[in-house]
Amino acid sequence: MKKFLLGAFLCASLVSLPTMAQEDAAKAIEEAKVAYQDADTRGYAWRDTRKMIKQAEKAAADGDQEKAIQLATQAKAQSEAAIAQAAREANAGPRI
Repeated sequence: MKKFLLGAFLCASLVSLPTMAQEDAAKAIEEAKVAYQDADTRGYAWRDTRKMIKQAEKAAADGDQEKAIQLATQAKAQSEAAIAQAAREANAGPRI
């Protein structure tokens, strides 16, 4: 009986691992989209960030959650850098 319960527990644990990875990838992609939208609203979205988000979505759909998380994290970092750029350049002007 103990072996059966242990086996059932291990199977249940293994089944939940991909689900957790899928949730992590979905969360990372959503965070990247929100950051990208913020940068785009400010007029400072970088050229390749949207492509990176689409690649992350494709990787997640193909089951490569690790790659999806990596791409989404990079896209979010790029969007945050674009937002920082927008803030720096908000008061930029000629210095005479």
